Amino acid sequence: NPDEGSLVIFLAPVFTPLVKGERVQLNLLVSNGKGLTSGTMEIRIDPKLKFHSLVAGDFLTAESGTLQQTLGKDGLLKVTFSRTGSASDSGTLATLELEGLAPGNAPVLVQGGKYLAGANPISARVVNSLVTVE
Repeated sequence: NPDEGSLVIFLAPVFTPLVKGERVQLNLLVSNGKGLTSGTMEIRIDPKLKFHSLVAGDFLTAESGTLQQTLGKDGLLKVTFSRTGSASDSGTLATLELEGLAPGNAPVLVQGGKYLAGANPISARVVNSLVTVE
């Protein structure tokens, strides 16, 4: 299996039904992230969802990590993270809080990721999430 031992970045739950006006928390999780020290990614949030917050998780906080975010006008959330230690290889990178605005399928997509172990780039597999607003 060529993917064995490779970094996986995924949003969980993968599928979430949501009532309009209700909020949901999606966890941005890391698996096989041993040695991962920093990275950048963009999270594209469907316009049927409103972004509320992104909070650093234990994968960062346990390693004295930092998390920066910028929300673009088009629902593109730019995320930059780093950690001073790299002992833990999996955990919650961050928790995303969203609110349902309009009915329909509202994908949340992780794209344009660059992940580093020190100065060395790591390739990652990404699993996205679909929110369905009722």
